[in-house]
Formats: sequence, C-alpha cells, structure tokens
Amino acid sequence: MSITKTDHIYININNLQNKPSSKRIQVVTDGCTLYFNCQHLMVQLGTEARCFFDYLCEQMNSDTNEVQIDARLKDNFIQHISRITSTKITPSVSSLNVYVSIFKRLGLIISAVNTQKEYYSVNPKYAYKGQKKKRLLLLKNMIEERIKSNGSLKGLIDKPERELGINNDGKK
Repeated sequence: MSITKTDHIYININNLQNKPSSKRIQVVTDGCTLYFNCQHLMVQLGTEARCFFDYLCEQMNSDTNEVQIDARLKDNFIQHISRITSTKITPSVSSLNVYVSIFKRLGLIISAVNTQKEYYSVNPKYAYKGQKKKRLLLLKNMIEERIKSNGSLKGLIDKPERELGINNDGKK
C-alpha cells in the first residue's frame, strides 16, 4: 500500500484560555483530477463502489493511471475501509469483484492492452493523476493503441466508433 504524501499548514487561533496560539495541521497533497464528464457514471455507483473507485484512483500510477487490481489490492482496501469505519463497513471480495465488472461496463476502468487480466487503467477521460498535458497525450496514445490492436474504444471517445471509420470491434 502506498504512503500518502502530506504537507502542513499553520493556523493562528485563540485557545480555550483565549490566548493566541499557532497549530500545525497536516493536509494530504496527493490527489487526482476527476473530470466533470463522468457524473452520469458516478451517480450509478453506490457508496461502497464509489469508495473503491476512489481507492483505485489513489493507488493508480501517476501519469499512466495504471493499477493492478489483484487480491492484495482488494485485501488492502477491505482492511483500510474496515479500519477507518471501525469495522462498521467491511466489503467482501465478491462485492469488489462486482464493482470491477461495473467499472469496466461503465468505462471507468479499461483493461490494459496485451497484459494479464488484473491490469487496468483508470480511464483518463474521467480521472487523471498527473499533469494535465500528459493526460491528453495518454488519452491519445490509448486510443491510437486500441485502434492499431483492433481493441474497443468504449469509454475513451465521445462518439460511436463508426464515426471514426471503424466498427465496434475496433476493426477498420
């Protein structure tokens, strides 16, 4: 499990005795950008599924959005949610498997081309963890790679594949 990057801010307050005091507050500096064009997809996710998607975004590689959704990642997520909710919520592995299927169907995650089944990219059309210019290049490269390998462009483009001169299977 990766360690979240943090920084600190200092705030000036009056304490309970009304004396000026400076306090150090820790803030997370890691994050990703969630783009507005995915709200129609996010509204279809339940709370637990949305938490899992956010966790995938936390765990994905910067600049490539790649994430390995394997047993270890799922176990880490289950432990994390169980810990932060004081065991009030403990997702099951089978639920996480269903969420992965939902994310794939909605185009929120995309199977990595020519890799094992547990390797995915969080769709950079909807979320990205890196510099904005690199997002556009990644999206372009993913589309071109899938066209070359006759892969599906589902979720990557805003129009039917036929409008690009290819059919739904990615074939010209």
